[in-house]
Amino acid sequence: MADTIVDGGDYLLYINTGGAPGTDPDEIANYHLLGLGQNLSFSDTSNQLTSNNKSNGARGSTLPGSQQYTISGTCEWAHDTNGGQQQMWDAVKTTTSANKLLGWIITTNVTGDIQIRGTAYALSWELTLNNDEISVASFEMGGDGDYTKETVD
Repeated sequence: MADTIVDGGDYLLYINTGGAPGTDPDEIANYHLLGLGQNLSFSDTSNQLTSNNKSNGARGSTLPGSQQYTISGTCEWAHDTNGGQQQMWDAVKTTTSANKLLGWIITTNVTGDIQIRGTAYALSWELTLNNDEISVASFEMGGDGDYTKETVD
């Protein structure tokens, strides 16, 4: 099978309040589209732990630490009420941490393509209301649990 060049514009972010849906968490019908994405970034990081002791001298021991990931991006602002954008904004605005938890899925919804999904906390929401250009919303979510990488079926 030959490698296929992927157009990042084909991937969209969908979210759901209250974490991942209880049934069929891999189906986009259970989520709300965040908006027409202009860019989308997923970053997975493992913190590094180092230690020294008297027997290893200047050489440190390195171990993987806590895992965390962030999802950030920019989408076109929907001037009418948009389910996904409203959910993200409300989640950032709330002061209750349980209400900041969102289920998410990044997918093309094309059979055989890679999709990733999980839960993360809404961290930021920013509107840029331009005068002569398309208005955009920028967002960031952060997760410290596991996520699932799978193929669309």
